[in-house]
Amino acid sequence: MRRLIFFLIVLVLTGGPSLAQTGEKRPDRQREEAERRAYEARLAAHPFAQRPPQTPEDLRSIPKKDRPDLAAEQDFLLTMDPATGTIPAEQLWEVNRAVTEYRQGRHGGEVVTTAWEERGPSNVAGRTRAIMFDPNDPTARKVWAGGVDGGLWYTNDITATPIVWTPVNDFWANLAVSAIAYDPTNPQVLYVGTGEGWFNADAVRGAGIFQSADGGATWTRLASTNTSAFHYVQKISVHPLTGDVYAATHAGLYRSQDDGATWASVFSGRMADIAIASTGRIYVAAGIFSDGSIWSSTTGNPGSFTRITTGTNGFPGTGIQRIEIALAPTDPNVLYAVAQST
Repeated sequence: MRRLIFFLIVLVLTGGPSLAQTGEKRPDRQREEAERRAYEARLAAHPFAQRPPQTPEDLRSIPKKDRPDLAAEQDFLLTMDPATGTIPAEQLWEVNRAVTEYRQGRHGGEVVTTAWEERGPSNVAGRTRAIMFDPNDPTARKVWAGGVDGGLWYTNDITATPIVWTPVNDFWANLAVSAIAYDPTNPQVLYVGTGEGWFNADAVRGAGIFQSADGGATWTRLASTNTSAFHYVQKISVHPLTGDVYAATHAGLYRSQDDGATWASVFSGRMADIAIASTGRIYVAAGIFSDGSIWSSTTGNPGSFTRITTGTNGFPGTGIQRIEIALAPTDPNVLYAVAQST
């Protein structure tokens, strides 16, 4: 009896047999294995893995310079989140902040002073979907431009030969810039939208809307746009009379009446473009890979938009998808539209 009691006491004091001794798996190990199996299943079901098998001879016969898709696939697999199967572009801002803090020694690390010098090529441009003359330059020579996978750039003199373009910083090179706008009521306030939302195969997801309150010297991401509704921002426009900010996105038309602190949906659907006349009338183009149409509103409030492409006034009512619009600078009543037919 004494030996049995002693054995029970030992079990209590030592916590009994370990998980390793019993052959049981720790909860964290079980979770890791479940995540690994889910990741393997996701890879197996991905379109990259659904191509017909090719022999080594088939692969050798394909000119490698004609297969940029293979590099894109590798980059996708290296950067995607295993838990979601998507590239979390919206997390870039937080990663950049953490790296910047580390470089500044805020976490006890050494200050990094590595300097980089561009070695080219300097004559190759990607898809530039946004461009804007700086409203704060009295000479009208400074220009901002955004690439859909190359970030935000500026030149202080668009008339120079050769023109010198400067990136805002190395972080911006990771962003897909799709829209640039400024506040006519306060030209020091600039906005940049991110995300290429045309459903092209090489489209890059965005990370929300960025704002500068000092004419582009410094930038910060609007926390209110760190949501899926702002993964693809097609266009940003600021009301010339009220200063309200409008964003045309994949998820709809959004309006902010507090400089981007909060947003409200005012029109649903995939928005392709927006233009606001000097009179305050708002025009918006809806439809991307769906029925395209143009709507207008004098207030921008939900339920106030009226369709102006009816099919009976010179613009097709059907058979149109992507539409981009522009207002004549000399006459706010003249609207231009270019459209893609189905």
